[in-house]
Amino acid sequence: MRTLAGFFIWSLERTDSNNISKSCFGIDEKILSSWIHTLVYIRNLCAHHSRIWNRTLAIKPKVPNKLAEWKGISSSKTFCIFLIFKKLIIIPGEWENFKNNLLQLLEEHNDIDIKRMGFPDDWGDRINSI
Repeated sequence: MRTLAGFFIWSLERTDSNNISKSCFGIDEKILSSWIHTLVYIRNLCAHHSRIWNRTLAIKPKVPNKLAEWKGISSSKTFCIFLIFKKLIIIPGEWENFKNNLLQLLEEHNDIDIKRMGFPDDWGDRINSI
């Protein structure tokens, strides 16, 4: 059985998967593939009612350190997943919906230490930048 990440890698020609990664998301195909693999892992954790807010991720995505919003971000923490969502959600308005829901959850649960989720000091700027 192939994984979603495996489908992306093995079902397309190398140049096709790289072109899709670059043209749609502006990242390397290896990074996108690692993101898909990590998101499948996150989906499985959620499906089995596991906590992810303070988890150290066992399957870590590759981080595009050359992009300013990713500088200093831990690939083993939840905040990294939010940045992946931000990059992958390309439907107009959907990122804003997700971001607003996230902000509401953080406000409702303001007793949670967001540093444990890997949120940097400038996290608001990072999720608001385009």
